[in-house]
Amino acid sequence: MSMYAYRDVNRTKRVLAKETTERDKGVRHYCPNLKCGARMFVRSYDGESKSFFAASGNPGHIEHCPYGSENRYNPEKTKEEGFDSDDAIRNLMAVTSQKKVCKTDTKRLVGGVSEGGVIPHTILQIYDMCKAHHYKDTFNGQTIGHILLDSRSVDMYQNGVLGYRVIEAKCRAYLYDHENIYLETPIDKVKYNLKLHFEDRALYKRLENVLYNNKEHVIVIAGKWKSTGDVWFATEVVSDRQIKVLKQKL
Repeated sequence: MSMYAYRDVNRTKRVLAKETTERDKGVRHYCPNLKCGARMFVRSYDGESKSFFAASGNPGHIEHCPYGSENRYNPEKTKEEGFDSDDAIRNLMAVTSQKKVCKTDTKRLVGGVSEGGVIPHTILQIYDMCKAHHYKDTFNGQTIGHILLDSRSVDMYQNGVLGYRVIEAKCRAYLYDHENIYLETPIDKVKYNLKLHFEDRALYKRLENVLYNNKEHVIVIAGKWKSTGDVWFATEVVSDRQIKVLKQKL
């Protein structure tokens, strides 16, 4: 599903699901993915406040489209209140043998489920939520493009990749050395070089093998990013919860 779509095949006239009216129902819209020609129609779980776009009929979504059924974001089962992207990413980077919850979640979150739904806290939940929304839209007051750097939002990063961010990336041809793994972003128009630094040798070897065997797939990485003073933006990787290999291929 998607929280936005386009009225025209050239994707110049964007429409947010929450801004649709009765007259939009039954009208064909276009998937945000330029590579996908799915017929999108507005749907609603509970009135206009929970409207979304979903594909119906042919053509449907192309395989592994980020706006198709593999995107598990569901506005009815997701809670905005209490979500803080910095806290969520900080939690993904926590070195712990037990699952933690973000400090903003502790009053209402038990095993990931809060009153009224799940507060996004895994890397895939955060990524799916961000992809489902337009990058200029907001979630709990936070601009989507400031949470996820991808091909849509890259122009918002004129000064590079700094702070807590989730990034949609791909592997570089020169993928790794003895303590770093190298990616690049965004996947459609590369602008930034990413360095993933590891102190944990076992974790490094495990993820080196995973990424080497999935070099043709889209990679999602969460971290606290900083400039190294040259061409790289780097983050420490202390947990495999920070990285997700998607089924989507480049």
